Amino acid sequence: MSSRLERWSEADFDAAYAEATEGLGRSERARMLERVGSEEFEELELLLAQVHVAGLGRLETPPAGLLQKLREQAPAAAPHRAPRRISAAGWSAALGWSIAAALVLWIALRAPTAPREDPGELRERLMASAADLVRADWSATADPLAGGVNGDVVWSSSRQQGYMRLSRLPGNDARQRQYQLWIFDKSRAEWEARPVDGGVFDVPAGGDVVVPISAKLEVREPALFAITLETPGGVVVSKREHLLATAAP
Repeated sequence: MSSRLERWSEADFDAAYAEATEGLGRSERARMLERVGSEEFEELELLLAQVHVAGLGRLETPPAGLLQKLREQAPAAAPHRAPRRISAAGWSAALGWSIAAALVLWIALRAPTAPREDPGELRERLMASAADLVRADWSATADPLAGGVNGDVVWSSSRQQGYMRLSRLPGNDARQRQYQLWIFDKSRAEWEARPVDGGVFDVPAGGDVVVPISAKLEVREPALFAITLETPGGVVVSKREHLLATAAP
């Protein structure tokens, strides 16, 4: 059994959602209902009300009348827990909740998000303000996959923040291999054998990139930074089969 909403296009969802939550103009509403149908639109309205009642979604103002409509059509509690259909919308409670969960995801993906700050600007800001900043230039190894990489790395131990600036590092296919940063911290026992994982990252083909460092442990005295090429998702301990670049402050 499937919902009729599953056949809607993304444009249909956008228009119907806008009508249910904000209201469209008369002509826009007519065109929307012509495409999706009034019964299907009512189904969406009920799902939005379900989401609001359950606290799953963040609707600033629930559509007028929907909460009352939902309460009138909600199945009454029964000791034998027999399934009961919501006849007005034509879908079962179980199906309604599964679609509601998908609807929450759909709404979340379309919700406005804060603009992502440019890593290059964050790097410049760190360099201008961190008194304990260390900086080192990348040196490519003889590995043919290194591609003549150059650039630099900056790190602040007091802020536990840093960035890699990379140029001429070959682009990777994240489905096959990913780059991984390692930080050799002199303050740690066995630091030469057990570097700190600095995070995995990807590089677009032919592009210069600034990559934020994502150290998994606190780094206090970085003595060496190194980049390896690993399996997707990175590794806990690198075999260093492809050591591509190093940088020593």
